[in-house]
Amino acid sequence: MRRSLVKLSGSRSTKCGRNNEEARELAAESMKTFFGPDKSYIQGRINAYEELLEAWGGVPDNLQADFGRWLRQSDDAHKQQAIEAGLSLNSGPGAARAAVAQLDANTLADRGVIIAGDPASCIEAVKLYEDIGVDQVMLLMQTETIPHEKVMGSIELFGKQVIPACRGAKVGVAD
Repeated sequence: MRRSLVKLSGSRSTKCGRNNEEARELAAESMKTFFGPDKSYIQGRINAYEELLEAWGGVPDNLQADFGRWLRQSDDAHKQQAIEAGLSLNSGPGAARAAVAQLDANTLADRGVIIAGDPASCIEAVKLYEDIGVDQVMLLMQTETIPHEKVMGSIELFGKQVIPACRGAKVGVAD
């Protein structure tokens, strides 16, 4: 018996809705709350936000001027600039945390950090994973920031429109 290798992506904050922008904003807020500085799994991890930024494609061009120069820099000149801007570089993550907070929903969706938007956008996002060989994605829809009725609507749209559009994908099955 031959088994296919399963290539699994980590869980993704996911919201499918009729309004593309609203769904993306909800998923982005959910993801940012999940990685909030008050979460026990983030506290104590000094470089957590730098690692997230790197994994998510780095600081976007539109934020480079404000945040890129401060990442991993702790010399006196940069510390003074950070103080003037109201950021803390103590322990390193202040600028990175601020950059994560400023990432917009469309950037997060375009980079595959979230799977969100209207059904067409969600189909496109799932197909991006498929194109790189991922055959399973865990969808994180129910979070503390997304109301229950929106979660249920997202599940319904995913089930009726997104999954059927992806059914033609090759699936790893034991022979």
